[in-house]
Amino acid sequence: MIENAPAEEEQEIPDACFQCNSPDYEPGYQVKLCKACRKRFSRYPLSRNIVLGAIGLAILFAFSVYKFREQFKAAITYEKGLDFADNREFISAQAAFYHILRLYPEHEKSKVHLLKAYFFNDNTEQTTALLAQLDAKPDYKINPGLEEEVESVREMWLKNKEQSEELGTAAMYFLDKRFTEADSLLKIIIHKNPTNWFASRLLSACLRQEKKYTEALSEINRTLSYNHQQSAALAEKAIVQLMLNKDKEALALAEQADKLEPLNSTNLFTLGVARYYNNDIAGAREALRKMDGLATDSYHPADSLNRIITQHINLRTL
Repeated sequence: MIENAPAEEEQEIPDACFQCNSPDYEPGYQVKLCKACRKRFSRYPLSRNIVLGAIGLAILFAFSVYKFREQFKAAITYEKGLDFADNREFISAQAAFYHILRLYPEHEKSKVHLLKAYFFNDNTEQTTALLAQLDAKPDYKINPGLEEEVESVREMWLKNKEQSEELGTAAMYFLDKRFTEADSLLKIIIHKNPTNWFASRLLSACLRQEKKYTEALSEINRTLSYNHQQSAALAEKAIVQLMLNKDKEALALAEQADKLEPLNSTNLFTLGVARYYNNDIAGAREALRKMDGLATDSYHPADSLNRIITQHINLRTL
């Protein structure tokens, strides 16, 4: 360091136009420029094409971000659907794959997985319609895994179709209160085809009438082992639990069935009965009111629920 060196003088910023040193600069700007220099620097604005191109890119970018978010959400929903199916929660799986197909109607994997969900939820009409749609344009056959899944559902669906006459006979026996004959025929049907869901539920109901409650519970649990969310099976299990005087367990099952498929007459019948046996008369009447106008089957008629509520008919005598 040089001792006694003169200190550097601080350079002053001239109080004038930065470009031409004119003292007549325009105040209020960070960069001091006179009017003429400022006008000259702003003489070259962006062209119309550049501005429009920038706007177009901005819109495309925003749309790409939106589509990415939509596709990302769909991918998550698809993975959730697969998890639901793996966990045998087919109502949830059905909702997931149906949602994806609303966004992407040609998504082949979702179509095939929805077909399986329809079948395991015992939605016969939807299964038949979607199977026909897949056969009309069999792109799924490109993927061996998808083809195997479709053919597996087709095999189960065909077995059910082939047993329709036998099942009709069994149902007639049941309605005629020929429970022993119905029991025997239904067991033959299920032995040949364990995934005949209606036969399984009808057998459970038949065993109830024969007061074989433990056997009925075992049969309906077998069906639920295939699909933990089959609402009609949950409703049937609730009735069996009522027969076993497990009223609270029955109510929980009935509420679960109604939540999975609301405004379903079978589920509402069961919910009304379960509420009645849990001393919730107002809740039972509400379920009966909701049944008004809904199509009902021969096994869960609204008038039976009405008699249980108003005439205190014992469920076991129905």
